[in-house]
Amino acid sequence: MSFYPFLVAQLPLLFFDSRAPVSMQALARYAAEWLPAEEGDILLRLAAGEWPDHPVIRDYRQFDVGLRNQLALLRGTRMNRDPEPYLLGSERPDHVTRQVLSDCVKDENREHAERMIDSLRWKFIEDRTVMDSFNFTFLVAYFLKLRILERWSMLDEQRGLELLQAALEERPKDPVGTPS
Repeated sequence: MSFYPFLVAQLPLLFFDSRAPVSMQALARYAAEWLPAEEGDILLRLAAGEWPDHPVIRDYRQFDVGLRNQLALLRGTRMNRDPEPYLLGSERPDHVTRQVLSDCVKDENREHAERMIDSLRWKFIEDRTVMDSFNFTFLVAYFLKLRILERWSMLDEQRGLELLQAALEERPKDPVGTPS
């Protein structure tokens, strides 16, 4: 007997731009009780912030690298800097995604721009798993969406300042050799 319908039917619906209705950690622990050990381990590791090996996770990370590469290209161009040192591989998003990212880089409201970028991630997850329901792939996609929602629920002004300070302290030396 399959346990997926039972487990999936208990999950609250997720909506982009809403609060996470459940903790990834708590849900992973609960789900791990019902799943085969290998699948439970994947969800536990995903909830812990790791990127375990699974086709949806690989595809999502590849898509995300494409997003980040395109953002590096756009921001580098805007700042008259060579983006090459910041690119990872040759991944690039499709034309529509590139246009949305271009709009994000121009957007003066950084929070709005970040939400637009996360909405692209959300849409990718939905498109990648549209035919999956009541199976493990659906659960992995659910956890990826929870990760997006939890990230937004953790952000506030003080946390943002702490992250900015940490990023500035860890910033790599300017690749073109100009003073920072």
